[in-house]
Amino acid sequence: MGKYINFTSPVKKPEKLINFYKNVFNWDIQQSSDTENLWKIQMEENPFCHNEFSDFLNQNGVRSIVSIIDVPDLDHSIESIKQNEGKILIDKLEIPHVGKMAYAKDCEGTVFGLIEKNK
Repeated sequence: MGKYINFTSPVKKPEKLINFYKNVFNWDIQQSSDTENLWKIQMEENPFCHNEFSDFLNQNGVRSIVSIIDVPDLDHSIESIKQNEGKILIDKLEIPHVGKMAYAKDCEGTVFGLIEKNK
């Protein structure tokens, strides 16, 4: 069964958005050392939650916060989405030291992400 594990939010102007969330919610936001278009969000109350801002999503037309679902087999999940009238928006991509991800729309157009973590 897939589990909800984080959110990813697209960003157009990282510095402005980072300052907004730092000032409003006191979030600690740092640019990822793995990729230049990802900023990791550390929240005080949940240090194990992996949330981020992503220029990559913005570049691919995603304009809302995206929930991420942890799946045991990304290939199987992608095929299942297609078979159930969903659409793959961003096919498999490797996230260094993390795993493989994809982004999809469900049958009503809601965007969500999937991740198969490295074992």
